[in-house]
Amino acid sequence: MKFYIAASYPRKLEAWTIARMLSQRGHKISSVWHLDVQNLVDNPDQWGSDCIRDLYGVQDCTHLVQLTGDTMSRGGRHTELGIALALGKKISLIGPNEQVFHRHASITHHATVQEFFDSLPVAKLF
Repeated sequence: MKFYIAASYPRKLEAWTIARMLSQRGHKISSVWHLDVQNLVDNPDQWGSDCIRDLYGVQDCTHLVQLTGDTMSRGGRHTELGIALALGKKISLIGPNEQVFHRHASITHHATVQEFFDSLPVAKLF
């Protein structure tokens, strides 16, 4: 599977960790916003190019994973979820429901990251 990790910017390190764990299990990652864990500063001057990059990442994934349960976000992760819903992507939500679209029937819910990983099929490495 190819995953896009959607989360608030302050949870960048957590998103990077999940992406790394998925990669180690043989999955591909289409999100890249979380790769620079040394730079945890959100830069509004880059938002234009970042949104195009992230849009392509959501389009390229087969499965979007969204982290919820915080209030430190302006809404980018919710937009990514909406795009994934519109494109018919598989979606997993880790954490509580925060808004009406989190209750969509096609979304799989997990209380914890461990519960999410336990639900995944074993990826074929070769």
